[in-house]
This record gives sequence, structure tokens and C-alpha cells, in this order.
Amino acid sequence: MRSLEGKIWELRATGQMQHRILYFAVAGQRPVLLHAFTKNTQKKPQAEIETVRKRMVEYLDLDRMHT
Repeated sequence: MRSLEGKIWELRATGQMQHRILYFAVAGQRPVLLHAFTKNTQKKPQAEIETVRKRMVEYLDLDRMHT
């Protein structure tokens, strides 16, 4: 596990292919899995991170509405 940026973390599953799961933790250290993909390059996957940013905001907005 490593931090990609801010509250976004990356869980790595390696083998013949490099799979990544991007997530963040909310109150009580509960992980919220937001996106998974197969990494094909060495570059930081900006499109994948942008997807996660949007989903994290949506989750937090919904969470606030239900509390």
C-alpha cells in the first residue's frame, strides 16, 4: 500500500500483470474501494486518479446526506 496523492491510496496486486485498486479511508479507518485497473506503463495514471477523485467526492456527498 502506498499513498498516491492526498487521501487516495493504492493497493498493488502483482504477478504477470500489475493490478491496482485505488481507495481511501473514512472515519474509523474503513476503506472505500473506488476503482481497479491493470497498469500498463510506468507513468502515474492521471485518468484513473481523476476517476477516483470524482467517485470519492460522490461518496462523501452521499455519506453526508445519510448522516
